Amino acid sequence: MILDLRKLEAYLFNNDEKKDLFCLLDGAQLEHEKNLDIEHIYGKCLYIFKGTYEEEAYKYGPILFDLSVSNKEQLVSLIELMNAKDSMIFIKSNLDIKILNNKLLENLYLKFEDGGVGILRFYDPRVLKRFSQIMTEEQKDQFMDGIEAIYFMLNNVSYEI
Repeated sequence: MILDLRKLEAYLFNNDEKKDLFCLLDGAQLEHEKNLDIEHIYGKCLYIFKGTYEEEAYKYGPILFDLSVSNKEQLVSLIELMNAKDSMIFIKSNLDIKILNNKLLENLYLKFEDGGVGILRFYDPRVLKRFSQIMTEEQKDQFMDGIEAIYFMLNNVSYEI
């Protein structure tokens, strides 16, 4: 399935079966100083940085939403945010949200040749576009394990991995 994100709203509102579609939001793009109730506005979510060394910044890291449990108003809010900022990707996967969360957490950390560890901000569409262009087939297979497709928009252009 190729999902043109410009038609995402129609897809979300005309399909009862969204159980395999998730949204991964770059929390750094939210206006946290307004003390937003993120779950009320955008839907039930898991903060991927929770329980990690980066837990202090969990609100600013990747936030995973299960779109199958989002109501119409929450979906509208996500779409409005997507149209206002390049701040999210959509993931098609049959994995349970907790298993997908763990899979995404595994993909966050990179080990460098010098022994250092870094964070791969693949949940940021600007990074994901570049990363998807330079990863090897083996890296892509490993990265996409359990994920059928990733969709994102950048500068009003839809992409699919």
